[in-house]
Amino acid sequence: MCPRLLEVSSISRIEAAGAARSIIDEAAVRAVAGYCQGTPRIINSIMTSAFMLGAQMKKQSIDSEIILAASNSLALG
Repeated sequence: MCPRLLEVSSISRIEAAGAARSIIDEAAVRAVAGYCQGTPRIINSIMTSAFMLGAQMKKQSIDSEIILAASNSLALG
């Protein structure tokens, strides 16, 4: 999955859940693209982990630091 398709997919899922698209920044989307190697299941795992970490850390948005932590928690980093 190319980074642009990943971004569109992620944003549509975020909006479907009722959140604003600003909840994840562009650097974070690029970081997910780098870690997932185009595999949708890995994208979903990283994003789920990132949202849980972001909530635990009381973050207002998901940034590349949270994506890194999420991928590390999944042993992808």
